[in-house]
Amino acid sequence: MAQWPRDKPKAALVYLVHRFGYLETSIRSVGNYFCHKFDYPIIIFHEADFFNVADMTKDVLLEAAVMNSSRVFFQLIEFEIPKFLTKPVPGHMKIPCISSIGYRHMCRFQAKGVFEQPVIKELEYMWRLDDDSELLAPVTYDVFRFMHNRHLDYGYVWRHLDAMVCVTGLWDAAREFLDKSKIKPQFFDRWSEPYLFYNNFEVSRLSVWLSADYRSYVDYIDSKGGIYYHRWGDAPIKGIAVSIFIPENRTHFFTDMKYRHGSFVNSQTNAIHVRWYNENPQIGSVL
Repeated sequence: MAQWPRDKPKAALVYLVHRFGYLETSIRSVGNYFCHKFDYPIIIFHEADFFNVADMTKDVLLEAAVMNSSRVFFQLIEFEIPKFLTKPVPGHMKIPCISSIGYRHMCRFQAKGVFEQPVIKELEYMWRLDDDSELLAPVTYDVFRFMHNRHLDYGYVWRHLDAMVCVTGLWDAAREFLDKSKIKPQFFDRWSEPYLFYNNFEVSRLSVWLSADYRSYVDYIDSKGGIYYHRWGDAPIKGIAVSIFIPENRTHFFTDMKYRHGSFVNSQTNAIHVRWYNENPQIGSVL
């Protein structure tokens, strides 16, 4: 990072992974359609057993990256249930979607732990993707320069609703935090429960997540234990944070990204729905 070009945003694409097969496809698409032209590094966070899935996992990923002039860095992480939790943590939840302890570890990492990683603290921007994220067409402009030049803090491709049972108590906890902190929120009063940004595609300015205010917020939310007891996801936790800390005019809806995540494909229809919500925020849904 010390030799980063002065005129280029200090940024990276960031994954937390556990599925090799999906990741190889994702890395190839990102390399072909973005990194090959704009030359940003890819950081892959993984647990120790990730490379036990296949003997050649790292070599295959590096080959996929090198073919597209991408630089890939692997960072080992370890998960554990927080020691401050006093009640037993359910091993496997069905509420209504299945949620393993590993999934809840992932949620906590994406909301909190990733911003404690030294390599992340060196960056100005990060583009978070999931291991099954896939770009479907060339990105014709530097996404990070776009964010920087327009003074944007948060970019997304879709807004969505979580299952109400999976955010039990989360909005109440956020209101408690606001009452205690006396922070004046940006547009939280219009951020309807259980709304979220579909953050498997998320471009953000790291100063937001590294700020003392966000740290206070996420530590407060974390202390409630809802990530492990109710499956509070990182998407609603961070979506609330965006509505508290970021002016709405510093968020951006990427309508021009050809992007797939599982069965979701970014499209013009999605853009119409989100614009409709923006014009009718009292409705609280784009579905």
